[in-house]
Amino acid sequence: MARTSRRSKADAVLRLIRSDHRTVNELLRAFKRTDGERHRQAIVLTLCKELNAHALLEEELFYPALRSVARDGEVGEAYVEHSVVKGLVQKLEGMQPDEPYYEASVKVLGDLVEHHVDEEEDELFDLARRSQEDLQALAILMQERRAQLRQAQGLPQEAGEVIGLDEAAREAMLLGPGSKVPGMAGTVVNKLSNVVKGAMPRGRH
Repeated sequence: MARTSRRSKADAVLRLIRSDHRTVNELLRAFKRTDGERHRQAIVLTLCKELNAHALLEEELFYPALRSVARDGEVGEAYVEHSVVKGLVQKLEGMQPDEPYYEASVKVLGDLVEHHVDEEEDELFDLARRSQEDLQALAILMQERRAQLRQAQGLPQEAGEVIGLDEAAREAMLLGPGSKVPGMAGTVVNKLSNVVKGAMPRGRH
């Protein structure tokens, strides 16, 4: 019973992280299927904001909570992977889409993120379920800090809620000028759409 209770409390923490992972994955997929330099750059800049906010959240709160049950190197590897991802994010934030290696840099970033997410959701999530930390308190702290970080990056608070929409809705969210998505997720979708469109450079075609 106690183990089930701890697992349930851990799931509140893991849902926050998984939501961010899924949002990042959607943006990477959108980049691959999108034409037009302005649209692609807007998606990349939004992706960079998502990764910046997510990395800080994990480094400040999630990873430290795992140290009590982690073996040497288990959490350290995640910090190193973050460092590599941040380097590419910083590079892409200063690049134009017509520059050499722009698309290659996005692809390498996507590969790194995919590898990192796979390992994290397999190994580190298991550590979280065994952690001796107060997971309920951690979930509350992470929710509050996540909101602050997302606000600082100009991101909607619950971007992860857009996942699960059909293909047309996601296209409207990320690409359609003036697109509106009806239904339950419409508010969140249109907020994220505004973030992407707001990231578009002016006067470049």
